Amino acid sequence: MSRVNKIYFYSLCLYAFFLPSLNNLTTPMLILMTVLTLLDYQSIGRLWVANKNNLVVLSLPIVFLLNGVSLFYSSDFEAGTKYLIRSLPLLLFPFVLFKTIDINNEQKNIIFKLFVLGCVVTILYSYSYIIYEAIEGSYKKIHVKENYLKYFLNRITYHDLVSKNIVDHSIYFAAYILFSIIILKNRKELFSNKIRKPIMLLFLVTFILLTPLVIAISGLFIFSINFVIQNNGYQTNENRLKLLKENTFWSFIVFYLFVWKIQPHLEFIYMFNNLKYNLIIIGGMIFSMLCGQIIFTFYSFKLIKWVVISLFSILGITVIALVLIPVELYSFKLSNYTARLVNNYASIRILKDNFLFGVGIGDVQDNLVKVYREIGFRKIQFNEHNQYFRFWLGSGVLSIVVYVFWIVKIFLNSILQKDTLKMSVIITLLLFCFTESVLVRQMGISFFIFFIFFLNYSKTTIKQYN
Repeated sequence: MSRVNKIYFYSLCLYAFFLPSLNNLTTPMLILMTVLTLLDYQSIGRLWVANKNNLVVLSLPIVFLLNGVSLFYSSDFEAGTKYLIRSLPLLLFPFVLFKTIDINNEQKNIIFKLFVLGCVVTILYSYSYIIYEAIEGSYKKIHVKENYLKYFLNRITYHDLVSKNIVDHSIYFAAYILFSIIILKNRKELFSNKIRKPIMLLFLVTFILLTPLVIAISGLFIFSINFVIQNNGYQTNENRLKLLKENTFWSFIVFYLFVWKIQPHLEFIYMFNNLKYNLIIIGGMIFSMLCGQIIFTFYSFKLIKWVVISLFSILGITVIALVLIPVELYSFKLSNYTARLVNNYASIRILKDNFLFGVGIGDVQDNLVKVYREIGFRKIQFNEHNQYFRFWLGSGVLSIVVYVFWIVKIFLNSILQKDTLKMSVIITLLLFCFTESVLVRQMGISFFIFFIFFLNYSKTTIKQYN
């Protein structure tokens, strides 16, 4: 291995380890990888020859360029420039990660292992900080004695659990944990059983405490689809029972978190003390298990392909219909769910007059604030909370078409290749984009785009490219 390639590999290792903890260091690591890729001019030539007609590789750079063009019709040039700089990974990762085709399986395992350990270190830091607060005792100056327990129950859940971390958003960090769980299940050689089982338990407990409903739904889809495609043609009673166990576990987490987040509970952690909510959990689990068995029975790649394409087509038609005939939404009870409805409604209001080209990446938030004030929505600092709308609002309908093409193509490719890790990242991103503007945040773009292209290139051999 040449000196440049050694430094490149070590920079990948550092990137993976610091991604969950010191996420702000991912930017200098990306700059270093870019410089190393430029120094290795042979890899640039191979990248161009192999991918000059590959839309999977070119799609995100195209989206980045469309964002850049929209900057010229943004009135807030400064805000647009800042956003464009934050979205540089869309342009750089498809370029700098091409060198990972030279990385062998042992080196990939080191990178995965370091990412898992990075998550472990960050979780332990989060719990340690809470223990420190309990010992230090300054909370007693703010809260009365009767509220001490309530304070700490709140402190170990949702955003508060990771509030002292650089990745301080519970749903993003839960996405990291879900990917780590999948790595542990699929790469058992990374750790011995004595180490892997406690780590898995730590991840699962923390995952539930973070209350990441959309990430839990991703987990249900990932483990169900992965089991089906890995065991297609082996529809034995034993496999059906295994799938049933997998569906039972993840559907319980999904509907438990759904009930937990319907409304705030006094005890902060839902304790199964409401019959209606318990029935929702049981009914949801039964429905999910039945769907899993039906999919296992009738699975084919062609069916999955047309289901995914049909769902995005229906969503597209629905959005277009709402743009043409928008629903009026002036009175609502604020919650996590209704806030997302308001965000989407505001986006649709803006798209009605800016359907083709959007408003420019610098003016998205200003236009949202204008609609929020018109309808009396108090959280005017909220963005659109939808990555699909973000691309559309910023740089027009072509951006969202290219992005949806890219995300569907990667997803279908991962199923064809039976690549569990790549499929898990793309499913999580696909669903997460409906509730968050994932690629606007450093903690989102640095994780999803990095691992998607890392897995996309490292899955492909040099022989295939040549």
